[in-house]
Amino acid sequence: MDADTIRNAFKVALQEVQSASNFACPEITDSLIPLRDLQGFDSLSAVDAEVRLSQRLGFEIVDLPFKSQQDGHELSISEIISLVQDRTNREKVS
Repeated sequence: MDADTIRNAFKVALQEVQSASNFACPEITDSLIPLRDLQGFDSLSAVDAEVRLSQRLGFEIVDLPFKSQQDGHELSISEIISLVQDRTNREKVS
C-alpha cells in the first residue's frame, strides 16, 4: 500500500478522534507527533485511531506504533506511516 493512501486515512482518523474527544485538531503534517502535539491524545485515543485507521484502510492494523520499540521515543506521523507501510508490504509477501 502506498504511503499517500495511509497518510490520508491516518490524517482523517486522527481528526475524527480529536473531534470525538472535543479537542481541537491542528494541521496534521508529517512532522506532527500525536502523543505530544495533539491535545488530550493518550493511549485510549491511540486505540481509537488504530481502529478508525483500520476501518478506513479495510484491514486490521494491530498495535499501531506511536512509540519506537527500539528506544521509546514518540513517533511522528511520517515514522508511523513508514512502519505501517513496511508491515503491510511484508504481509503481502508472506
